Amino acid sequence: YYGDKEHNYRQYLVEIIKKISKFYNISNNNIIMYASSGGGSVALDCAAEIKGSTAIVINPQINLYNYKRQSINFQKITGIDLQQNDERNDILYKILENKQSYYLFVENISSKDDFIQIEPLFKKLNMPIKYGITRHENIGIWCYDIMGANPHNIQENRILYEFIDFLANSLQDQENWACYEKQFLWLSELWRDSYLRQEDISRAEQVLDITENHFMFEKSFNEIEILPKSDKFNAYLFDLKLRKLTKYKIIIANSKLLQGSSSGFCLSVKNKILNKPLIFRKFKYGELCEFNFLVRSRADELELKLYPSDIGKSEEVSAIFENITIYYSC
Repeated sequence: YYGDKEHNYRQYLVEIIKKISKFYNISNNNIIMYASSGGGSVALDCAAEIKGSTAIVINPQINLYNYKRQSINFQKITGIDLQQNDERNDILYKILENKQSYYLFVENISSKDDFIQIEPLFKKLNMPIKYGITRHENIGIWCYDIMGANPHNIQENRILYEFIDFLANSLQDQENWACYEKQFLWLSELWRDSYLRQEDISRAEQVLDITENHFMFEKSFNEIEILPKSDKFNAYLFDLKLRKLTKYKIIIANSKLLQGSSSGFCLSVKNKILNKPLIFRKFKYGELCEFNFLVRSRADELELKLYPSDIGKSEEVSAIFENITIYYSC
């Protein structure tokens, strides 16, 4: 949607939209640009060029350079410096100048990347950032607050779209949003609660016990010694990147308690985001042990840890494990 130094693809897109709308006799008030993230930047730009149209944007990039995670890669790939004087790089002034078009922002303020994008708009409007809905003339903003592994990608679903569409229509109808503020606060809370519940269900299905044959060798760890520490969650973190839709078998041989009081050691698959074990097994020292599990999804959130005692009770406990072998099956 960007183009290059000589060609502004956004302007081409505007011309295409104008030609189609003219051919079908569609008024600008019935033209809606709906997009998120990088596409949101384009939607805002196009709406600013097509007077009377509407842009509905979810977590958009308003200032491309301030989207630090991608701006460096953008320059490496395209050779274009996003700090240069180009109207495509920061479209905030266009939004503020064009009072004829309508702009609806739906922003997750839990996302640091998106908070940086929306904060300058609130400052220009001389308004505080507010949870829920805010309106200023032809600009509407719905701030929600949902934390997750990637809050930028926590976006609307089909049901929420109906409420977003309602807000967009009310912008054109010049409605006062004060009477809707409480309802949208409740809706924001329901949105967060619904998302977190769905995340709990998804994570509950991340790891399952399995008993399966036909495993292949993955990695071997020798002479693992867990030293005594004052941390009650003292553990060994395996240098192992788990993969989704993969079954794992872990064989532990020749384990020995060196210091402290412990009835056995624990192997755990832990979710780093939630900071809690999803599945764990306790074993006796000195026995040949086997631990089997299946990673179903979100493998990047998982880590495999070995505790010399019960989880949360391993302070000042040390142990040695002569050999731990990991096998996998897809």
